Amino acid sequence: MLMSDASQRRDEICEYIQQIHTLNPTIIDFDYLSQKYQVSKSAIQRDISVISKKINFKEPDVGIITKTKTTIDGELTEELWIKYQSIGKNKLVSLLFFPNKQIATITESHEDEHTGDIKYSIIAKGMNKQDIEHYFPARITEQKRYGSKYNLQMLIRSIIYEAYIREGLPGTIDGGTVRHFWYTHLKPLLVGNLGLTENDSLIGAMNESWKAVIKSGAVTYEGMDIVGGKESGRISIVKDSPFNNIIIAVEKQNFFETFKWIPQLFNCTLITAGGTPSRAVTRKFIHELKELHVNLDQDFHMCVASDLDPAGYNIQHAFCDQLESAIKHYGGTGKITIHRLFVRKDQVTDSLLESQAIPWRPDTRGKNTKKHLDMLKKMNDTIWKRFCERTDGGLYIPKPEGWNASNVFHEDTLTIDEQPMVRALLEMDAFSTKIIEKSLVKELLKIIRETSDETKIMIPEIMRVFESVRSDVIADVFESWKQELIEPLKQQFLSDTKEWNDFIYDTKRNDRNSIIDEYDDKIEDKENEKREREPELFDEQEECAEILDALKKERDEKIKEIEEDYKDQLRCTEFELEDVNELIDEKCEDLDTDIANLEDERNEELERIDEEFDFRLEQYNQFREEHLAVFNPVEQALKNDIALRLSDEQLPYRFTDLETHESTKRFIAKLLTHSELLLDKNTSCFYHPAPSFKGGNYLQEASENKDLNIGNVRDAFPDGFLKAMGEMIQKDASQISFELSKSVEMKDLSQEVHDAMNKTEDNLAEEMDGDDHE
Repeated sequence: MLMSDASQRRDEICEYIQQIHTLNPTIIDFDYLSQKYQVSKSAIQRDISVISKKINFKEPDVGIITKTKTTIDGELTEELWIKYQSIGKNKLVSLLFFPNKQIATITESHEDEHTGDIKYSIIAKGMNKQDIEHYFPARITEQKRYGSKYNLQMLIRSIIYEAYIREGLPGTIDGGTVRHFWYTHLKPLLVGNLGLTENDSLIGAMNESWKAVIKSGAVTYEGMDIVGGKESGRISIVKDSPFNNIIIAVEKQNFFETFKWIPQLFNCTLITAGGTPSRAVTRKFIHELKELHVNLDQDFHMCVASDLDPAGYNIQHAFCDQLESAIKHYGGTGKITIHRLFVRKDQVTDSLLESQAIPWRPDTRGKNTKKHLDMLKKMNDTIWKRFCERTDGGLYIPKPEGWNASNVFHEDTLTIDEQPMVRALLEMDAFSTKIIEKSLVKELLKIIRETSDETKIMIPEIMRVFESVRSDVIADVFESWKQELIEPLKQQFLSDTKEWNDFIYDTKRNDRNSIIDEYDDKIEDKENEKREREPELFDEQEECAEILDALKKERDEKIKEIEEDYKDQLRCTEFELEDVNELIDEKCEDLDTDIANLEDERNEELERIDEEFDFRLEQYNQFREEHLAVFNPVEQALKNDIALRLSDEQLPYRFTDLETHESTKRFIAKLLTHSELLLDKNTSCFYHPAPSFKGGNYLQEASENKDLNIGNVRDAFPDGFLKAMGEMIQKDASQISFELSKSVEMKDLSQEVHDAMNKTEDNLAEEMDGDDHE
């Protein structure tokens, strides 16, 4: 090849490198470049080595390394290379995105409007098996070693990224969990089209794919509305709640974040098992109820959402047993009523069973001995038998192709209607989170309407507003006592320090004026001496300057007409003035030097004054800040004391206190009940409510909008009610006296200020003496 051809090739390869914006050899397509220029790969590598000396790209440790657009058989394609860290090493992988083509087949569960049955339907059709093999071919090594025809991890990464780009907007993707994403986006293609089974190999590929897109930052869980992690949790909003006997129990930790708005709205409890219920969590929960004076003898209602499998039902009953045991431990007699919402046998339709049920795999852990395996089989048979009793026969599906259960459990396959069947389960992840939420809310409203009254939802709202009012009162009380106990001491200190502050600024001002006046006089004397030494020259200077100004003015006025006529006169006069200035400089050179020296001395003196001012001000601010800080812990201690003694710990206000208090009960009567119900102090609207707000269905409307403030009901609270609550707390606060828990040392602050001033001046004097000595 000619040298010019090689140079042109390198220029074109350089443009290619700048397009992909990386020199990473894993990303550069050597096969493409080698075929394009009909040279060996080693020649391309040498070209890139030369190019790398001219351009350099700083590759990030993690993230999207490059994004390029190309076409594959006429199909517009975006290829992304992403880098992430795994087990301490950097990994570089790629994925594809097709702007005009769908990869994944997406399904959705929905409720039939007429029958109420839950059905599955395809909402987006994706690629078939031939498309997958064409666009996502397996690497050569995988083809030779495993006979693979497609790159599985690259395919999964691309599906996740496709969902993130196309659906990753609030409200556009049916969020939930990674497991739910398997049912809606991955399973239809991987199982339905490619015929894979959910084995360890597939699970490992999915986990690694999620790790790659999340750790690289190409995709975020938040952007896909997906909840991750295994943190166990409980939200109990039961203080002053009329619904403190309602518990929502979910099997999986992932649903905790998804459903936590429900207890915040209904003022109840959400608790997650995280695989196995925690006895410590349930015990602590009941202890909190007792501390809040909740009636432990009442009936409790537990709404359960768990998988339709033996473990899901075991979790349900474990929750119930632990809660009843804790209630009994703390002296209560209340019982738990279970409301199983998901997943129930009657919810399973043929389409759900066919598309979403998976085989139940029994526990086979332990020694591989006949005795141990027999024991396991007996145990698993007992577990399944109990599950069948609880679910009216259990759950079975046709034996999947390639079913590889252990031979010792071959009896798990049975024949029903001449068809081989296996034990099965159905996970709650297979259902849309919207369907589960709707079911939870519907059941909660049913429990509330059967056992209580919807207007009681106002009670926690009233108490939240009351706490806000209490905070305002605490702030007012603090300001009042602060003025009485602390402000006199602080004002005394500020008054003492003001004199020092005035001294600093007065000293600077006086010193500057004195120096300026002194040196102005000296400079003026030198200027006069110059004029006396050669008066005729200065007169000539002024005369020339006046003539020059006049000529310039005349020139400016008639510049357009006579500019050429004045040029010579101007030039001659300027030269004449320059000659006079040179004579003056020659005859008064020593005086000019004196004037310049005086100006320098004056500037040095002014700089010294500024330095002294800065030093004094720094010492003053430091002294003032240190001594003023004495008041900060005193104020904080007083604030904490007031907040504590007016808090719920010292003054435990309950709704019943407001309900019977003369200044507030009439407002509560208007908010919650007919006024005549409160005429008798023994009659409580807490137990005998009668709605007075028009409209009703507060909880129903609020749950549809996930409105945690019940439609901004606080707007309905009149100012008189807020004022009455404040006066109620103020009245109790007026009975309490406060004193400073930390006393301010009553020193002679004036003397301290005086001593600090003298010390500052002494330091300045020592520094000046040192400078003079040098």
